[in-house]
Amino acid sequence: MKRSTVFLFIVFAFLISSCSLHTAYNKRAFILSPTVNYNSKHKTNLALEIIGGNCDSRFNSTLFYYKKNSYEFEPYATICWIDSLCSMFENDLTTAIQQSGMFKVVGTVGSFYEYDYKLKFTIEDFEPVFEKNGSYILTRITFFLFKGNNEPVGSYMFAKKIKLTYIHPPSVVKKMNLADRQAVLGVLNWLEGVVK
Repeated sequence: MKRSTVFLFIVFAFLISSCSLHTAYNKRAFILSPTVNYNSKHKTNLALEIIGGNCDSRFNSTLFYYKKNSYEFEPYATICWIDSLCSMFENDLTTAIQQSGMFKVVGTVGSFYEYDYKLKFTIEDFEPVFEKNGSYILTRITFFLFKGNNEPVGSYMFAKKIKLTYIHPPSVVKKMNLADRQAVLGVLNWLEGVVK
């Protein structure tokens, strides 16, 4: 009787651990990768370095966080990002600026080049918010432009709330891609006016 109890306990423990392992690896991964078409009217022979963003831990991991109220963040249990939000945004920004033709050279930190300008960004908010009176994507990203010698040129803040009609993950990700696209277009328009 004792052996059968031990055997049943082992089988039960194995089944429980198998189910929990299956759940842990059954996450759906999403990406930020909006299409940004911007053809600069102001083509230059200048070089721009994009310096990775100042992003806190919410945006520097593959966890997909949402905001429940002003002070409470929680990661989704069944979905994640394919890369960190900060890294994906930097890639989108770099690609859009390169394709715009505004700068002759666009590089990131670690490139060996003499840059005329440096663009740095800070992501303060970039998450879905679920409140009793409505749900939305909250986006707040500040961009700082410096000359190559680190002399400040100016700053631009993109801040927007995009209303969520549906709160299931694919709809949320679609609206986050829209926010990403609008932020990149906003900074491109701003750069067009300040880069000489």
